[in-house]
Amino acid sequence: HIIDDPDRRGLQETNDKFLANIQRNGTFSVVPRVAGGEITPDKLIIIGTVAKKYNLYTKITGGQRIDMFGAKKEDLINIWTELIDG
Repeated sequence: HIIDDPDRRGLQETNDKFLANIQRNGTFSVVPRVAGGEITPDKLIIIGTVAKKYNLYTKITGGQRIDMFGAKKEDLINIWTELIDG
């Protein structure tokens, strides 16, 4: 995995290193991939559970994506693990 490769990590931008977008306040936004905009109720529940657990502000964007704001850098690996495992 390129993202986990320590030899290439310095070549990546912050957003790629953490699989999240850094915000002005130093927290990150996480945008789970929803292929074709179709999502099952179970996957929506997982997104909601993760957002609630990590106290993330969530919204549906104009591009019909689910944005989750306020993630701390130290929580990003756990957030992504829980989203992917779900």
